[in-house]
Amino acid sequence: MLRRRKPLVVSLLLAVPLLVLVGFISTLFSDRPGEVVDQVLTVISQHRASKPDHR
Repeated sequence: MLRRRKPLVVSLLLAVPLLVLVGFISTLFSDRPGEVVDQVLTVISQHRASKPDHR
């Protein structure tokens, strides 16, 4: 049971720094950082909503 969930944990651990890095880079190149952050947050929330939670 634990072995089955491991790829999900690994992908989450890889995805979080990647999202932070992308957000950081986009704020560097953006004139309005707050707008970019809002956009990223909406994308993440939409992605979570569209993906059903399997338990």
